[in-house]
Amino acid sequence: MQYDQHNNSLENKGYVAMFERFLEPLALDKPLDILEYGSGPGPVLATLLAQKGHRVRLYDPIYAPQVLREDEQFDVITSTEVIEHIDDVLGVFEMWLAHLRPQGRIALMTQFHPQNDEAFGRWWYVRDPTHIGFFTPRTFDYLASKFGLKMLHIDTKSVVVLQKLE
Repeated sequence: MQYDQHNNSLENKGYVAMFERFLEPLALDKPLDILEYGSGPGPVLATLLAQKGHRVRLYDPIYAPQVLREDEQFDVITSTEVIEHIDDVLGVFEMWLAHLRPQGRIALMTQFHPQNDEAFGRWWYVRDPTHIGFFTPRTFDYLASKFGLKMLHIDTKSVVVLQKLE
């Protein structure tokens, strides 16, 4: 499988550093219940979160397909380099919100696409055949509005943090 070819391990210092940067805007200063959605074959982010004292539940349709119990609730849901593979993004957001506690946060990482057709055509991310959806900050503004979320953080490249208001 293509995902098994990635060098996603704790020994890959660049990969670990990417996750450390991803976690910075979350300011996870106390132990929380976290769902790591799309953990992959080597759940590096989950390991880093557990090392910081968080209780982490893995979900990945291929590598950790255990069904979430209806009553499972989380303070944070993380999903890195996953949403671009999902064909029903709205359905996944609905599922996340059903499992997110009030004031809980969703932290996502996906490469934001270039804003013009020529640059988009040259963009490396679009050439991965498993990437079926592409996002911009404006997309996440729409999703926040549609689902009644507050945008807590968005950078110019790839990271967004949304908060459930109820």
